[in-house]
Amino acid sequence: MAKYIKIETELKKESDWISHYLIRAGYHLDYTIESFKEIDRLFDEDISLIFYNETTNYHSAISIYIATVLVLTHKAKWNIKEDTSNQKEKYRDIFIEFKDKTEINAFQIINDVIKKEYSLVEYINNIP
Repeated sequence: MAKYIKIETELKKESDWISHYLIRAGYHLDYTIESFKEIDRLFDEDISLIFYNETTNYHSAISIYIATVLVLTHKAKWNIKEDTSNQKEKYRDIFIEFKDKTEINAFQIINDVIKKEYSLVEYINNIP
């Protein structure tokens, strides 16, 4: 009988993996809002790591880390909208739902920050 692993468990594993990886690279990620300054520093110092690495999907791992911090610090919850049509885009339908029922797509956060040219800290300060 196959053991079913909750998606929240998988998200936590991925978040832990990128946190440990970036800690070894000199960034202090400790699941606090303050750690977003370290992600901003990563964006400033080595954005190519996130978007141009063909062997590892750092983009989704960092997105999941950010979302995990928001879930923990804003008493939000995961809102997973299952889409089994394309396994390569497994995080496309993962949202964070806040107390007021607003949602943010976990994967879209980094894209919004980069596109709008402001810091992750500024972005986070504008959510509920």
